[in-house]
Amino acid sequence: MAFGIFERGSRELQVVRREPGAHPSVAALGAELEASLSALVDSALEPFDVSPQDRAVARAMIDLNTWEALRSAGLDAPPAVTAASRMLAAVSSSNAGATPP
Repeated sequence: MAFGIFERGSRELQVVRREPGAHPSVAALGAELEASLSALVDSALEPFDVSPQDRAVARAMIDLNTWEALRSAGLDAPPAVTAASRMLAAVSSSNAGATPP
């Protein structure tokens, strides 16, 4: 989901992050983006007992900067999503407590 948003609007979202003081609506959009990404991670990880560190890794993996780094490494959208998903699954499975209740 996040990568699809980035695919369509990465340039605009970078401006939102870089220039929140340009206009109150830009700052509000930046706050909404960050809250939405965090809520996405919280919702996905809710049934699991994950550490704050693993939660931070999951959040970083769906960040705009991560998406851009994957794209710069030559991964287009589907392979980037697959790579991020596999890495997140590996983090979850390596965490002994990361199983649904």
